[in-house]
Amino acid sequence: EEDVDLSLRLQNLGWKTLYIPQAIAYHFGGGTSKNLGSLREKMAIQNWCFIIIKNYPLKIIFHYLPQILLERGKNVFSLWQKSSFWQFPFLLVTVFGQKIIKLPKILAKRKPLSILYQYEKI
Repeated sequence: EEDVDLSLRLQNLGWKTLYIPQAIAYHFGGGTSKNLGSLREKMAIQNWCFIIIKNYPLKIIFHYLPQILLERGKNVFSLWQKSSFWQFPFLLVTVFGQKIIKLPKILAKRKPLSILYQYEKI
């Protein structure tokens, strides 16, 4: 998630980012996160929600809301799989409660990103 947020923030500052399909990246992730139980899933839900709220124009959020909800639903499903039946409701309240508490701070960081408007024209 951090690479997406960084890319969006750099674009907002006027930097150009490129998609190069031939590029190869080696990711050694998951080595320690699989030992953290549900923390990885909780952080994924929180980080993606913050990225969307902070960086995406409302027009894009509403236009792609079904796709966004489906993709973030995968994170919630993964959290459900990693937690116990009794833990899951508490984890959901914790994750989404943190977002609500931090929402004013995240909204203050919102800036329009012209690159996202270009995606809609495609």
